[in-house]
Amino acid sequence: MVKAPKNTGFTRPRSSFFKSFGRGAGFTLVETVVAMAVMVILLGGAASALMLASRAVPTNDGLFRRTVESTDVLQKLAAELLTATEFSERTNRTVTFQVHDRDGDTVPEVIRYDWSGVPGEPLYRYYNQLPSAAILNDVHVFQLSYQLEATSTEEPPAPKESNETLLIGYDSTRDLAELDVTSGRWIGQYFLPTLPADATGWKVTRIKFKARPQSSSDGALSVKLRRADASKKPSTVLEEKKVKEMDLIEDVWHDVSFSRVSGLPPTDGLCLTVEYASGSDVVGRVRYRDKNVSIVNATRLEYTGSWATYTNQAMLFRVYGTVTTQGSPTVAEVFYVNKVGVAVQVGSDSSSRVETGVMILNRPEVSGP
Repeated sequence: MVKAPKNTGFTRPRSSFFKSFGRGAGFTLVETVVAMAVMVILLGGAASALMLASRAVPTNDGLFRRTVESTDVLQKLAAELLTATEFSERTNRTVTFQVHDRDGDTVPEVIRYDWSGVPGEPLYRYYNQLPSAAILNDVHVFQLSYQLEATSTEEPPAPKESNETLLIGYDSTRDLAELDVTSGRWIGQYFLPTLPADATGWKVTRIKFKARPQSSSDGALSVKLRRADASKKPSTVLEEKKVKEMDLIEDVWHDVSFSRVSGLPPTDGLCLTVEYASGSDVVGRVRYRDKNVSIVNATRLEYTGSWATYTNQAMLFRVYGTVTTQGSPTVAEVFYVNKVGVAVQVGSDSSSRVETGVMILNRPEVSGP
């Protein structure tokens, strides 16, 4: 009879699972399938979590797009401003400028950028005579600023001619006399106007004198402006006008215009002469004062074969003309555009605002700030 072995403690037969670990072998098919199932569950949960998280974070696709659009326009404007040669309009929302000829017609191109200033309105670009084009929509900021350089230059004084004025004259109602103008006897007047200290020249526009006709009134007078020699007597004729005796009216100023007596030096005097031109022996009676005349740089003249001077006497005369002065140097400020600042924002979000500063290569001259 065979005896059963003695059970000395609790023992349990090992399964194949534990036997495999004991041997250090790989996973069985069942084990692999189970592990993969667990991994799929874990990865699915992680993916769901990531999806939910991504949906919870806001996207900036719109802001990025607006910023890119603004930058593109800003770069185009900067490239055109860089070579500007002239500015015809400069405000904080509009700029018009020229660039060198681009199409071969030798005419500069005109470019204009303009924004109304109303948020949401487009930014327009004009090129020569072509219709305007909206190059950027929903604009909330388009701001221009100009950095100018000022240079002071002193301009030489420019000659300045006055309006017509009375240069010199004499009139009186006392001690009057008359000279009968004949073929052998004439009357004249030397004069030199008192001019401003800065005068560079003067000219005569017209003269007036008083005379009356002889009874026949068939003659004519020759009214001349002559240069004066060193003795203040008549010399070269500068201009001559004819006056009919019949046009003379007693006690009325007779007016004679001149147009060629100009460019006279401030120190040079002239001689007004009333001479015989045609007609009977006496062709007019010219009035003068024959004593007690007090007038600076003026002397009566009389011709009877040669000219003679009579101090303290004077014709009744008036000389009108203009005076040229040199003036004073003027200091002018000239402005040049060195730099243009530009800021652009599309949409109401200030995060889309972009800015730049453009150095102007040609530094065009402008009228002022």
